[in-house]
Amino acid sequence: MQKYCYYFIFLMFSNTLFAQNKRDSFRSFIKNNSELIVFEKIAYFRNNIFFEIPCILPLKITEGNRITSFYGERIHPVNGALDFHHAIDIAAKEFDEVFSTANGMIIESNYDKYLGEYIVIEHPNGYQTIYGHLSVRCVDVGEIIYIGEKIGAVGKSGRATGFHLHYGIKKNGQYVNPLPYLFLFQKSIH
Repeated sequence: MQKYCYYFIFLMFSNTLFAQNKRDSFRSFIKNNSELIVFEKIAYFRNNIFFEIPCILPLKITEGNRITSFYGERIHPVNGALDFHHAIDIAAKEFDEVFSTANGMIIESNYDKYLGEYIVIEHPNGYQTIYGHLSVRCVDVGEIIYIGEKIGAVGKSGRATGFHLHYGIKKNGQYVNPLPYLFLFQKSIH
């Protein structure tokens, strides 16, 4: 039982969603409740809270998919200048399906001269995910989206040198490196 409790605590607090006092109160909850109640909480977490955090790949893994540009400083592929890339670029085939990486609501579905066809999803806990250079957008502003739901297709719209997905994550309005989030769910079930 203790092994599962620590595993659950790790999952629940690995993204610093809660302050130390909540962490302490949760430890107290585990100590003072039955195994059944604790496992019910784990099930709730897995089925609800966890899927509100970007935690899966936005594309299916297929041959040729690879990260072509990482988060951080880089030489811009179009203008050749040094800039800071606030996302990752994942090479893919034209029209490969793009999926929501967490539950949320569409807050932007539009066109930008740099990002091309793009979508922004607002997730609970202060997260937003950004999907750019799409060929097709399959969602409208205000739609509620669930993890793994198709939202668009890969393209090279806007300022792009080839077919790829521009994938960014914001936490409380600040861009963060999407890389640690790509396999978060997969890591949690091993």
